[in-house]
Amino acid sequence: MSHYNLAYGLLLEFIKNVFPLCFSRNNHTTMIVDILLKNFPSRIACYEMAAMLCISNRRLQKICASSFHITFTRLKRILRVYYALKLFAENKLDDNQVAEVLYYSERTNLMRDIRIELNVCTCEVRRLLDSFSPQYLFDKLWKR
Repeated sequence: MSHYNLAYGLLLEFIKNVFPLCFSRNNHTTMIVDILLKNFPSRIACYEMAAMLCISNRRLQKICASSFHITFTRLKRILRVYYALKLFAENKLDDNQVAEVLYYSERTNLMRDIRIELNVCTCEVRRLLDSFSPQYLFDKLWKR
């Protein structure tokens, strides 16, 4: 089974844990999550998502702000960072391999996203994953 087949259920559970109220707020929220996860990890731009939902970009951003309390772009980044943690922990892949699996153009972009969301470098993430699960680590380090 590929990384992407495993990602859907794993990331859906992650979203339910991190954003527990998001599914009760708006019907579009469920569709946003479903489209993001079915297309994970490919890059979907805000305007593409809005077109799929037949709403404006502004409306999509408002839905994300009210349901997730973050932007659409940050939601995508959080999903990729969390999945990167899972790949580091379970598959023992190096930075370049994880960046490739998640469609980052360069390893440095993955490292930047991890630093933005968790405020630690990838070498520190690897050290911490020896002692903690990806979910626990994300919960403790994520800057809400």
